[in-house]
Amino acid sequence: VKTALNRTVPLDDFTGLARQLFSVMKSSTTGLLRWDDHTMRYTLDAVGTTAMGHNFEAIEDPHSSFVSQYHRVMESISNPIFLFFPRLAKIFPQTKSLQGIEDMKGRFTELLEEKKLNKGNDMLTYMLEEPGMTDTEYRDNMVVFFIAGHDTTAGAMGSLTYYLGLYPEVQERARAEVQKAMKGNTSGEP
Repeated sequence: VKTALNRTVPLDDFTGLARQLFSVMKSSTTGLLRWDDHTMRYTLDAVGTTAMGHNFEAIEDPHSSFVSQYHRVMESISNPIFLFFPRLAKIFPQTKSLQGIEDMKGRFTELLEEKKLNKGNDMLTYMLEEPGMTDTEYRDNMVVFFIAGHDTTAGAMGSLTYYLGLYPEVQERARAEVQKAMKGNTSGEP
């Protein structure tokens, strides 16, 4: 896994997904955008493409089966009652949560099997190059990368946006730095 972490992932994937996200946001007809929802969808696709070589298409379809399933599992395991009173789980087993987790593990196992047949430029492919791990260990590492990469990135994007909005002078300075760094870039506007 260490070697996989040291390899380069394609930055073009991140910028392509960002452009896709901005396009979806621009075409929204609701008038009100939920930034947390959009960052969650962006990070699902970003982690999916770079870590697993699989686009979950969360940006385009916020109601895709994977996104919906992921939301259900995360909501059920973060139920405040069971978080504050974990012993209740022994009295009232969370069978839906457990089944949802098993279903997600099945989805990740399917992705692993697919990746064995179709290698790419992603962390999972790099991990598969390391001998000595079982399929369960590969799958479990995928889950860890997925959850850690998704939740932390979505939270960081939300915090960044909040603070840039709170401090417009910092926002202007950051924008100027990006424009300076992108000067001469022919791939589009920064």
